Amino acid sequence: MKKYILLASLAIGGVSQALGQTVIQGDSMFLGLQIRKSSVAQVKAQLGNRYRAEKIVSVGTEKTRDGQCITTKRVTGVSMHFRKQGLICFVNTNTTKWRQGLALIEFDSTANVSSAKGIQPGKHRFSDVIAQYGPIDFDKKDNSLPAAQEISNDGEHWYTVLVFPTIRFISPGKKQPGENLLLRPVTGIWLENQY
Repeated sequence: MKKYILLASLAIGGVSQALGQTVIQGDSMFLGLQIRKSSVAQVKAQLGNRYRAEKIVSVGTEKTRDGQCITTKRVTGVSMHFRKQGLICFVNTNTTKWRQGLALIEFDSTANVSSAKGIQPGKHRFSDVIAQYGPIDFDKKDNSLPAAQEISNDGEHWYTVLVFPTIRFISPGKKQPGENLLLRPVTGIWLENQY
C-alpha cells in the first residue's frame, strides 16, 4: 500500500510541476534562453512556432557625398509575439558587438512566470518587489541601479519601472505627485541585460 501511495504522490507532483509557473532562473535566463546570446532559431526551438512576427526597423539620418541628408531604414530585428504564453521576444538579427541575439523578453500579466525571488506579474505589487529585492530610492536622479524610472517607447504610453541589473518590474502610467508607489501593481516583467 505504501508503494502505491508513493507512486501516486510522485505522479501528482509531476503534474503540478508541469502545470506550475516557470521560474526565471537567476533573473537572467528563461527556459534556457539568454539575453544577448540566444538566436531566433533558439527562441523557436524553445517556445515553438506559434507566434506573430513583426520586423523591428531602425530609422536613421545619413549625409550623402553632396551634403544632403537622407532618412534610412534598416531591419535590425524581429519581435516574436507568443500570445498564449503571454510574452514577446525581441531578437536582433542585424548584430553588432553591442546588439547580439535576444535583446528582451517581455512577460505580461497573463504569463505563468515568476522571478527568481517569487514575484509574478498580475499578482504582486511594488511593495512585494522591494521586500524581496531590497530598497529603492524613488527620487534618485543618477543612473545607478536599482532605480525607479519612467519609460515610454512611443511618447504616449508610459510605464513606471523598478529597474535591476537584469530584470525590470513594470506598472502602467507615469508617477503621480504624492503617489505611494509601493501600492502599484506589477503588470509585467521584462528580462534584459543592462550592460
